[in-house]
Amino acid sequence: MSEPGWTNTAILKVNPRTAGQQSQVIQDKPVTYTHDDHQHGIILLKLQTPVTDVQPALLPDCRRRFRGHNVKLAGEGATTTGPNNKQLNISAIPAHLQCVDMKVVAVSLVELPYGHIFRAKAPNKEICYGDTGGAALHSGKIYGVISFGGEGACQSSATIMDVCKYKNWIKKTIKPGK
Repeated sequence: MSEPGWTNTAILKVNPRTAGQQSQVIQDKPVTYTHDDHQHGIILLKLQTPVTDVQPALLPDCRRRFRGHNVKLAGEGATTTGPNNKQLNISAIPAHLQCVDMKVVAVSLVELPYGHIFRAKAPNKEICYGDTGGAALHSGKIYGVISFGGEGACQSSATIMDVCKYKNWIKKTIKPGK
């Protein structure tokens, strides 16, 4: 997070790699969701300069919960493993964005300090270091943000921050004019 004297930067347009990355300075201290004195693992950032050439993700339709449906995940995590099938957090970034469809296997979970989450899994697929913060999309809408996976490759489900549980807070926090 933010400490005195630090500058937080958001990197936009990282894929495709030819898109011309943009670095954006974070204008204010990030806003963290807090409930009953517990911070959840979700923050909102306000960029110093408006971004007009990146299509924002649409918020989800939370009336339809989707256990058993697929979500599309994307990230730049490592694609190799080390001894004992353990994920490596120092592997090279893959040349292309990695995308996978995973089936939602558990919904409406609370796991502090992360907060409201759901889990998704696919045979022989996994998220990895470097994928955190990526979107979990369903029908063109963002239903989640990748939080973390297990240490053993393809041995556990992906943990995804449930955007539906924070949708009202997001809308209130980003209301126009703020």
